[in-house]
Amino acid sequence: MDNAMIKNIIKLIVLFCLILIARSAFAVTGTVTSTYNIYDTEATYAAVRDSTQGSNDSSSGPKVGQTTAYRVYRGYLNVTIPALASCTSAYLYLYGDGDNSTTDFEIMAYLGQWSGTVSSAEWELWDGWTSGSAHTGTTFIDIGEWSTSSYVIGWNIIELNAAGRAAVLAAQGGTLMIALISKEDTDYDAPSNDEWVSFDGLGDEKAPYMRINDPIGGGSGSSSLEGASLEGAKIE
Repeated sequence: MDNAMIKNIIKLIVLFCLILIARSAFAVTGTVTSTYNIYDTEATYAAVRDSTQGSNDSSSGPKVGQTTAYRVYRGYLNVTIPALASCTSAYLYLYGDGDNSTTDFEIMAYLGQWSGTVSSAEWELWDGWTSGSAHTGTTFIDIGEWSTSSYVIGWNIIELNAAGRAAVLAAQGGTLMIALISKEDTDYDAPSNDEWVSFDGLGDEKAPYMRINDPIGGGSGSSSLEGASLEGAKIE
């Protein structure tokens, strides 16, 4: 291996390291300030799916899914978004603490429309809630992006799509409200088996959060490597 090839390899290694540093430097955190678990139980699937008020709510970690006993779980998050100049990627970090799914399912995320503290009265206050047919809201998680077949007792990392990233950027410096709904709930599809999971709430190192990439450097605590290059670098 001649010296020129060795120099090129070293340059590639340095460039790779710069990319890793840049990704870390551009990442900022969206802090989940409150989590809510709301569920309802009724005599029929149609009744519980179309209900306008939950029968139980708590500030525990979010649960998402449906059961054959005509119970529907929906999870709600309030996320404080730091000041941003851009959002090229965003990920929800949810710590799994219970998988009760006989049948795997996907999770969708919708823009919440409540204000302040969530209670059972906010059961249906999110983008696109529809009675009698499929919900029509714009989901922040692409279909096929994540399902409970990937669920772990540990960190579950879910990437937001373009609509989700736009919502994060629009909420910068404020609060983004997110409702987590099963795709079967979205599709008005009654479960043939239990399909629900739970995630940890606030209060310890397992609390949910959001990781946001802000390469322009407007994010609180971020820095910029804009203009960094190997051009002119001298490697002896």
